[in-house]
Amino acid sequence: EQISALTQEHQTLLAEVETMRAESASAAEAGEARQAMVQESRAAREHAQGCEALAEKLKEVSAREEALELSVRELRLDKEKASVESDDACKSSVEQISALT
Repeated sequence: EQISALTQEHQTLLAEVETMRAESASAAEAGEARQAMVQESRAAREHAQGCEALAEKLKEVSAREEALELSVRELRLDKEKASVESDDACKSSVEQISALT
């Protein structure tokens, strides 16, 4: 009877040890999963920071592009004005030459 009780207690202890091993393995897996999530979170944060930096650079490039477009428009207007002034000067010279002849 005592052997039977000891055998039963031994079986119970073995079951508890197996339960503890399973819980330990589960905790280790959970720790690994948590570590993976931390790494993914860090990578996502770094990616977001990179995107923010690129967005800021894009704003700067867009502003420069707009300034260049404005400058090109101003140069075209100056060219047209110079062309009109040149045409006017030529007409005036032609008129003066015609008046002399």
